[in-house]
Amino acid sequence: MSLLDVILPWRTAQRLHKIPNSGRDEDATFDRLGFWRSACGLVTVAAVGLSFGKSLYATVIGNGGSDLAVNASIGIGAMVLCVAGIYLITRREHRSALHEGTKQMLRNMGILCLTAVAPALAIPPLRSVYHDFPLSLPILMLVCGPLGCAYLMDLADRRRLGARRGRFLLYVMTGTVVALVALSTVGIKEGDRVANLAVVLVAGPAALWWLLYLVFLCYWMARTVMWAGAVHPMLAPIGVMLIVVAAFANKVTYYRADDVPFTVWLTMSLCGLVATCALGVAEIRALSRRGVSLRNGPEPTIAA
Repeated sequence: MSLLDVILPWRTAQRLHKIPNSGRDEDATFDRLGFWRSACGLVTVAAVGLSFGKSLYATVIGNGGSDLAVNASIGIGAMVLCVAGIYLITRREHRSALHEGTKQMLRNMGILCLTAVAPALAIPPLRSVYHDFPLSLPILMLVCGPLGCAYLMDLADRRRLGARRGRFLLYVMTGTVVALVALSTVGIKEGDRVANLAVVLVAGPAALWWLLYLVFLCYWMARTVMWAGAVHPMLAPIGVMLIVVAAFANKVTYYRADDVPFTVWLTMSLCGLVATCALGVAEIRALSRRGVSLRNGPEPTIAA
């Protein structure tokens, strides 16, 4: 764990949620193509929305947020279907090879709950008591944001490398949380100078860090189909194709007219659908050439 792994939320999300690949140049190429496909898709959607008079907030946060909720539910279904299917398809003698990936998938879901779901659920109750406990917000943002993620990376380093590195920032953030907890016991109220400083210096940067972390967390969830790709490498491209096809069909079926004409939206969506499926098929074919198959477990069965 380096200093940049803690400071930069995209590095944190990658360290915690990316499924380790084989180290081949081919796998790195697919990772880069998957990222740039997602980035280009987001930029295209925003640019088209702006060209038709929609605000960036309405396009990315408003429509994007509702689409994200729908796609997340589809993603959960795709993940369950893929994992259940691979256990049924894989030959009995190879099923034990799936267990380690299943454990990794469950660990990542636990990290998701601790670093994303828990703080999101805690924010509404904190708003009702914020006047009397203003330091609760910086504590929450720090604990569930960079501090919590740093502890998780530290534990991973100890398990994988048998050593701990880059712990200075971890100690600094822990000391900050201890100081805030101590200060909260003296009856600090909203508007007090200490509370204002804590919100500006701690809660603000930590909240921004957490929001950026959520963006890249969502990317890795989509890229790996909620880490089903850890169970079997073919499940990631198969699951992604299932999600985009199901999401496209759902959107067409329940399409609601907005500022973007239907023909423009349809053209843009079809381009994204074709690009995603083409990349998925290419990745599956590359894995097949390497000797990976659905019936024989996640490990290659022939010499690459």
